[in-house]
Amino acid sequence: MDSKKQPLIKPRQNRNTSPCIRWRHKIEQHPKLRFFLQIFIGLFAASHFLISFWILIFMKDHRKYELSLVPLIFLAGEIAVLCSTMLGVVIYLLVKRKNGMATWHRSVTGILLRNIFVSTLFEITLILSIFYIETTKKSILIHSVATISSPLIILCLVSALKVIFLETSHTWYWLILNVLGLSEIFIFIWREDYDYFIPWRISLAPLWLFFITHLVICFFFLVEKSGRMAKLLVAFSIIGSICGSGSVTFLALFLDGNSEDWEKFMILGWAGLFFFTIAYAKRFGKWVIDTLFCHIEFEFTQSKKRRNLRTKSWSLLL
Repeated sequence: MDSKKQPLIKPRQNRNTSPCIRWRHKIEQHPKLRFFLQIFIGLFAASHFLISFWILIFMKDHRKYELSLVPLIFLAGEIAVLCSTMLGVVIYLLVKRKNGMATWHRSVTGILLRNIFVSTLFEITLILSIFYIETTKKSILIHSVATISSPLIILCLVSALKVIFLETSHTWYWLILNVLGLSEIFIFIWREDYDYFIPWRISLAPLWLFFITHLVICFFFLVEKSGRMAKLLVAFSIIGSICGSGSVTFLALFLDGNSEDWEKFMILGWAGLFFFTIAYAKRFGKWVIDTLFCHIEFEFTQSKKRRNLRTKSWSLLL
């Protein structure tokens, strides 16, 4: 028996083999190159958040709140363009194939459409924020939180319905995140649109609970993971969640009038971004490469009686 490891993807030796599969096969033959690309792409994505936070913290211009959204707009747009391009590639290859659409073709197409839908809604929200937020040297005026957050409300409702009717590996986790997202949005609508006084400690409570929920789920992942590197990345994510919850706490205290808490918010904010970058840079880079070469990984469940869910991978073997 041959002890050498076989490549994850072996293209068919015929003229109809998709270029995506051939390129993916070449990447799999060079693990160091694949690792470098994953890290590079992940760090490039993380740089958008780092630049946004840097603008928010250090820029002296009173328009810094609007300018801090620009890197995030670019990131959402890049994801939407990537998924839209690959959707076009899928459609082109299916038309060229002329053998109809298989079940896994529909699955890949559906996942790309979902990613386009999510990234587009985030893009619209960020663009609306620039138009509806007016800043001066002394104050920030938000004209309509309801209008700004309407795409996110749609996203949270659709996502909540999905996790309710379609069982996933962590249904309760995603449901809690959607409830917290909607709670944060409605609190800001009451506070800003209807001038209802709510202390910042309460206003930012759903965001604080978001990091706590992520912290709890990371402990479950830490138990499930087997490799040392996987456990280490989850540990970095746990530290990032702790820093994130702490930064939100000090931000709320600062907004309620405790000016000395600003530096604590800034330090914990940078620390949280640093640890989250380490934890998720490689994973995001892998997702981009998989999407770029039409090798989509996702989770699904056929029956509610099935408890042990597994990740299914589909490739465009055209």
